[in-house]
Amino acid sequence: FTYNDAELFANITFVDFVSIPVALTLTDTSGSQQTAAGLPAGGLDTVCAGLAAQAAADGNPWTELVVTSGGQNLRALSPAQGVAVNSSFLSGYFDGYVSQVWAKYAGTALTVDTQASFGTVTGQVSGGLLTFSGVGSFAQPATADIFSCDSGPFSPAGLNAEMLAILPRLAAAFNRSTLLTDADQPDGENPADYYTNPVTNHYARIVHATTLDGRGYAFPYDDVAPTGGADQSGAVSSGSPAQLAVTVGAVH
Repeated sequence: FTYNDAELFANITFVDFVSIPVALTLTDTSGSQQTAAGLPAGGLDTVCAGLAAQAAADGNPWTELVVTSGGQNLRALSPAQGVAVNSSFLSGYFDGYVSQVWAKYAGTALTVDTQASFGTVTGQVSGGLLTFSGVGSFAQPATADIFSCDSGPFSPAGLNAEMLAILPRLAAAFNRSTLLTDADQPDGENPADYYTNPVTNHYARIVHATTLDGRGYAFPYDDVAPTGGADQSGAVSSGSPAQLAVTVGAVH
């Protein structure tokens, strides 16, 4: 969380792993409250069971993300941390999907609302690069780049400010697997359509399905949302905070 002269901002993060259920309640000086409900008691076991079910369904090693101790689930790592532990984890998993995305946008334009002063920009694939004219280009990301959101073509190093505004929205669309169904990102997106492609960030899907209000930061750009759209990240914030209550629940 951030607490400074301007505001108190906090969110529930699952970017690295799932473990102890945490909930947030922020009360401001007028008495208004915001909440982020987080996981239910025993939510870790539900997430681990979901990963096991996904592994059984698609044959991929999602259960490698589950860390146990004494015969019980200790935590469930995010895919980015899974790659950090084992660099070959899900290697090539997104390759087919990325190729489909590149083929789609070789023939049609991808529109990205930067939700910043740059407005809406348009990109198209040419010469193997997704190019936003006059702004910059992205090469095809590898699976590890998609899960981490900060390596390969998604590394922020050296990118100009406009590319830095495009990057989160493009990375979020890959994690949520919405690029084949929506050429206008992230405007008009419906959270019900996230993670519906068989190739997607199933860890994020399972985390959102398990949290009590469907919210929680499951990958680094999970705060991307359509303008005026529903928050996915489980954030609470106020410029006039009075109290932040953090509730801890039962792991099992």
